[in-house]
Amino acid sequence: MIAELALLWAALVLVPIALPLCSARGWIALPPAVALAVSYALPIGPVAAAFAAPWALTTAGLAVASLRSPRLETLALGCLAVGGLFALLSRAGVLLGFPSIIILLTAVHYTYAGFILPLVARPLSRVATLLALIAMPLVAIGITFSPLLEWLAAWLLAAVAFAVAILQLRASGPGQVLRVVSSLSFIAAMALAGTYALSEFSDRNWIDIRLMLPTHGALNVLGFATCGLAARCLKGG
Repeated sequence: MIAELALLWAALVLVPIALPLCSARGWIALPPAVALAVSYALPIGPVAAAFAAPWALTTAGLAVASLRSPRLETLALGCLAVGGLFALLSRAGVLLGFPSIIILLTAVHYTYAGFILPLVARPLSRVATLLALIAMPLVAIGITFSPLLEWLAAWLLAAVAFAVAILQLRASGPGQVLRVVSSLSFIAAMALAGTYALSEFSDRNWIDIRLMLPTHGALNVLGFATCGLAARCLKGG
């Protein structure tokens, strides 16, 4: 339930707010986001997939349209499209050999870490933005093929998060309180993520997915992403 709410919060609120930062119209995302919300009120299957399909098609269309003038935001939109695809797979019940929660969390992570994180980082550091865009797919590849790569990529993403958090704290202008909340939330959330990846790699049960979802999830969704994106919009994009 927590993961579904995180995805829907992004689709209904954060993505429409963030799209103008990618030179796209925010309202374009609203009708498919509402359809996605309806899909989560339905049992997994063809009907739920039909309602999730507009979100997947819209995010893919935005990514393709951005190729006309490629830039870092294009890569972020590509990650959003991957998140849209996995949201569709989740509602269709297509698991690709993984537990259903992994398919759903892939949609969530590509939306937040792949799309929103680079947009928050973009005005702060081009290098941090690029590293975030590199780390996200590496984590997914590691989950699929290599626990060692998953661990290394998760800590690379944690390092990028820490850098973005520090840069946010040092930034001036409107939204300073929001940036502080965003930064502190992000540091805590990514410390949890790094610990979880290490426990997976070392087969130690320091922290499990049941604890990660409410803690790491809430810190990232409400703390980092919502406050960080709001601060960037207050500052003028």
